[in-house]
Amino acid sequence: MEHIIQQITVELVRKITEKAYSGRISDVDALASSVLQDCKQASASII
Repeated sequence: MEHIIQQITVELVRKITEKAYSGRISDVDALASSVLQDCKQASASII
């Protein structure tokens, strides 16, 4: 179980880092909204 949660968390961090450094999202509000959606998905997967 711990490995599954760790895998989900690592994937979430990878997604956030990729979005932040890719430059595709230049608006901070849009980035925050996108990250929020990723966090919601990860939370749902963990639960």
